[in-house]
Amino acid sequence: MLEVKVTITLAKEVLNLLSNLAGGIKAFKPEQGQAMQQVSAESIKPSVEPKQNVEVEQPKKEEPKELDTTKPDEQVEPSVTIEEIRSLTAKAAKKDKPAVKKLLTKFEAKSVSTLATDNYQAFYDEVKELV
Repeated sequence: MLEVKVTITLAKEVLNLLSNLAGGIKAFKPEQGQAMQQVSAESIKPSVEPKQNVEVEQPKKEEPKELDTTKPDEQVEPSVTIEEIRSLTAKAAKKDKPAVKKLLTKFEAKSVSTLATDNYQAFYDEVKELV
């Protein structure tokens, strides 16, 4: 046996119509050879009584939030340029190349060119400590 339960929220009029329809179908049990009889909706008692005085919860109005004026594609200019980073990294690499490689790995970059612009300042500050 397969049992399916469905919960649907309907307007009162639709609920009454469906209840009347379901009640009419339920009440009809034709015997062999008997023709279908027409039944009026008023003569059928609904099997489900509609709820009276149902309170409908109104959606809450949210206060407008401050709009972020920066565009998603717009990036904040780093305070350090890639040229400054390259210059300082070259000086640091002459002193301790493995340390520079380790820093690049730490910042998930294979080279200074692939360094994320968000990491420019932090990378520059750490390379500065090597010089």
